[in-house]
Amino acid sequence: MNTIKFEAENKPLMVAHRGSCSLETENTVAAFVAAGNRSYHAIECDVMKTADGKYIVCHNKDTAYVAGDKLVIAESSFDTLRGLKLLNVPQTKVKDRNDLRLASMEEYVMICKNYEKHAFLEIKFSATEDDLREICETIRSYDYLEHVTFLGNTPELIKLRSLYPEQSAQLLAWELTDEFLDTMLKYRLDFGVCHKKLTKEQVDLMHSKGIKVNVWVVNDVETAAKLADWGVDFISSNILE
Repeated sequence: MNTIKFEAENKPLMVAHRGSCSLETENTVAAFVAAGNRSYHAIECDVMKTADGKYIVCHNKDTAYVAGDKLVIAESSFDTLRGLKLLNVPQTKVKDRNDLRLASMEEYVMICKNYEKHAFLEIKFSATEDDLREICETIRSYDYLEHVTFLGNTPELIKLRSLYPEQSAQLLAWELTDEFLDTMLKYRLDFGVCHKKLTKEQVDLMHSKGIKVNVWVVNDVETAAKLADWGVDFISSNILE
C-alpha cells in the first residue's frame, strides 16, 4: 500500500487526515509516523478528554469504530482506553498488532515535531478554558505551539482566541454561511470546510477577506485538481499526498 501522488501547478499544502489513515489505522502512532515519512505539510488528529482528565486521540465519542469493543471516551480512564487493541486497517475484525493503540496527545505532538510537520489538532469535545490552557501549555512545553493550528467549533475557538490571541485556528463547518463568515472575521479564524459544499466564488470571497481555506476530505486526483485551480490553501486527505 502507498499514498497516491498528486501534482498541480499551484498545489495546496497537503494535510494527512487522521494521519496516513489509508495505510494505517487512523489516529494511531503508526498512522502519524507513516504521514511523517511522507511529503505532507501537516498531520491532522482528533483530541478527546478521558474520564480521568487526560487527552487521547480518537475521532468518535466511543471506540467501537476503531476497536470493535465499545468504550465511551469521556467515561473511561486513559489506561483502560490504552489497553484496547485496535482493528487493523482497513477496518476489519482482525486485531493482531500490539502496536495499534489509541495515541496520546503528547505522542502526536512529539511525532509532528520529530518529522517537522505542522500539527492540525481538532478539539473534539466541549473544552473549557482550563482544558484549552492545559492543552496549549502542554504543547508549549514541547516548544511546538507555534507549529499548531487548532480546528474546532465556534465555542471552543472563541475561548481559545481569548486565551491565545495569535494562535492559528480554523473554524470547521459543512458549508459557508453568513454567520460563520461573520464569526471568522470577528475572531480572525480560517476555515475548514467540506469540499462538496464549496464554490470557487466562496473561496475568492474568503481570500479577499484574508481567510485561508482548508477542504476536507478529498481522496481523488480529479477533485483535488479542481480545488487547486480554485486556489484553496490546504487539502486534507486520507490517501492523496
